[in-house]
Amino acid sequence: MRAMRLGSPNPVCQLLMGLLLAGLLLAGPSRAEGAPAVAQATGATDDDAVRRALGLGPRSLADGPAVVEDRIVAVVDHDPIYASDVLQQLALASPSGASDERASASAAARVRRTLDGLIDQRLRLHEVDRGGRVVVAEAAIEAQLAQVRARFADDAAFDRALADAGLDRAALRVRLHRQLRVLRYVDTRLGPRVFIDRAAVRAAYDGPFRAEREARGETVPPFDAVREALGALLRAQALNDEIAAWTETLRARAQIIDRLASLPDAAPARRRLRIDGDDGDRLPESPH
Repeated sequence: MRAMRLGSPNPVCQLLMGLLLAGLLLAGPSRAEGAPAVAQATGATDDDAVRRALGLGPRSLADGPAVVEDRIVAVVDHDPIYASDVLQQLALASPSGASDERASASAAARVRRTLDGLIDQRLRLHEVDRGGRVVVAEAAIEAQLAQVRARFADDAAFDRALADAGLDRAALRVRLHRQLRVLRYVDTRLGPRVFIDRAAVRAAYDGPFRAEREARGETVPPFDAVREALGALLRAQALNDEIAAWTETLRARAQIIDRLASLPDAAPARRRLRIDGDDGDRLPESPH
């Protein structure tokens, strides 16, 4: 049974937070569009266990510009996802000092979950691109940038995390714009399918909402005091179910090549990246 903890009464905000926690907001545009590769990731993701799970060797710290190995770990309809995309996502998903469940998960589990999220993201972005023009206001982008920034202790920590992942605020704005396009698409295409009536809200109030508060020894507020917020939460949960079903449909008809499970530890690199940002030193792609 789902928890009935109340948060923002705005279901769109609820959904946006769900996308963020699912690892969708910060994953970048496809390489097929010419996005710059990530050259370095530090912090919680910069450890040998994570790199081994991605089929990479330890990062070189030799004299001169350090060289980071990279390779394709999945392909979604001819759109590659690189190990560096996963490293970047992990670096930004867990700010220094964060203590959520991802921090305690094994490196392989974190990598697997992150890659699955990136695959789903690419599927959704491809579908939105096929669907035509979706307009996002600049104010909405700035608001979400501020929301991401709030997850870090201060501006310096935020900018440092971005730099470690090969980004700056301008690049993050581009990525937020893409994810807000998905959000707008979801709200206009899938949102109308979701209707929560008063009876459903009342059932949730009398059932799990009341039971959870009584189990914690808390006073149960009057129904009218929480009706709107509880209804918004139920709608957000139902909308997330619609998103999951939509994504499964996209997966079923897409061509997805998932190479992660077959990657050996410390496998040879598919290409090399220099941490000074020069991506010109590339190794030939392996035919396999």
